Amino acid sequence: MKTIVLPSINIKDRPHILLTGFMGAGKTTVGSLLATQLKRPFIDTDAEVQRQTGMTAAQYIRRCGEAAFRQMESRFLNQALMEGPSVIAPGGGAILNRFSRKRMLARGFVCWLSAPVAVLLRRLESSQDRPLLAGPDPKKKIQKLLWERIPLYEESHYQLDTSFKKPEQISEEIVRYYESRLEH
Repeated sequence: MKTIVLPSINIKDRPHILLTGFMGAGKTTVGSLLATQLKRPFIDTDAEVQRQTGMTAAQYIRRCGEAAFRQMESRFLNQALMEGPSVIAPGGGAILNRFSRKRMLARGFVCWLSAPVAVLLRRLESSQDRPLLAGPDPKKKIQKLLWERIPLYEESHYQLDTSFKKPEQISEEIVRYYESRLEH
């Protein structure tokens, strides 16, 4: 996969940087680095769930269901979008909520961190806390979820393949692109 730059947008009207993509794409790691580089707050919706409920996102999904988790995630995301400029890492399925997706695109610069199924599977294989991948064939589950989500991820303003890049490289590339767009 190569980097895809979508049609020009006025970044000055979008105070937030949102990192979207499948679990394992690097949203939390890269988001933290980006926030440090840009001297902005970093908001990870999964971490918000844990902070407010005392349960990890996975525990919350197992106990309350994915629909309840997505509802809470949407609420946290909308609150974050009303605050000052920040770097936001919504969960990989946040784009499934049409209202949230439209708000992200309207209020932020949305960057899709992508990776092929094989790379995602390798990154996630040691993780024991991924209820959406539970079962005998996580590869098929990743393929199915990606098939549903890719058309929504493609609405992002910018796509960056994270497959063979270090988080620092990804962060630098996003900052370079973002800052170059501010000059226009």
